[in-house]
Amino acid sequence: MQRRLPAFILVLVIGLLSGCSALKYQTAEAPRVSLASLGIQELGLVEQRFDVGLRLRNPNDFALPIAGVEYQVELEGESFASGMTNDRIELPAMGEQVISLGVTTSLISNLQRLRRWQSAPPDSLPYTVSGRVKLAGVPIRLPFDYSGKVPLTTGL
Repeated sequence: MQRRLPAFILVLVIGLLSGCSALKYQTAEAPRVSLASLGIQELGLVEQRFDVGLRLRNPNDFALPIAGVEYQVELEGESFASGMTNDRIELPAMGEQVISLGVTTSLISNLQRLRRWQSAPPDSLPYTVSGRVKLAGVPIRLPFDYSGKVPLTTGL
């Protein structure tokens, strides 16, 4: 009995410490996620591949160990791309980082969008980025939802 008591106390202390670290993340603010870049990777007859850059900003005063991101990107209120990545990054406290994602879209949705733009070229492109960030080591997912506009004219 006396041998088991120190082992039990050690397990209890380790459990409490790990619980305290998870508690810190339960009060964490979700990262601010915005569209940083959108580039063409490959144009095919049926599918197109784009590089989407997402800027993650950490509003917390502690680093966020990110184990993955689930995301949806909408352009002009219509679905453009969605997916997930399991890239692990350490988002620094009060810092930011851009992650690059490869996405595939279909020709039909892009043709409809291009036709609208030909008849009435937009000055800017409204977008929404939403999803969840999974934290490493704890069963917590932080949701995010951000809307903005990308200017399409250079003003020249």
